[in-house]
Amino acid sequence: MNAVGVGRIAGLSGLVKDFGKISLKVVPPFLLGFLLVGGAFYWFISSKPESKIDKEFFNREYSELAIISESLDRLRLDVKITGESLAYIKVHNKGVPENLWTAKQLSERNRLETRYWRLRSEYHELALEYNRRHEAVNYRFAYYKTLPEGAKEILPKYYVRLEG
Repeated sequence: MNAVGVGRIAGLSGLVKDFGKISLKVVPPFLLGFLLVGGAFYWFISSKPESKIDKEFFNREYSELAIISESLDRLRLDVKITGESLAYIKVHNKGVPENLWTAKQLSERNRLETRYWRLRSEYHELALEYNRRHEAVNYRFAYYKTLPEGAKEILPKYYVRLEG
């Protein structure tokens, strides 16, 4: 390397050192100011009381989600009972070929199977709707602290798929 190349590198080295000195003087106050302004903004936004519209919206949303939750609980129980009835028919006729079943037994089994899968489908569709809507309000109704006025019980955070 010639003398000019070494001089350029030495010049860059000095520039980097100077930039380091300047950045240590400028960046921390800038960063501190940014954090203070951001913190003040967050405090202002989070301390804002809910408006009347927000309260009405959350009360209505809580009521609707509570109704959906009750429906999901009933559907889960219906699926369980129907599945048990279907299992009873299959166990009761275990070892008997289907062509020897009576027409009544076959129609009952087919009716129960159709009902079982329809109820499961309804449950999964309703659970998807519940989960989507509860997520949209940031799971607000799963905790006592964030329940709307007049609400006495928390709602499940989400519903999972049925097994089986």
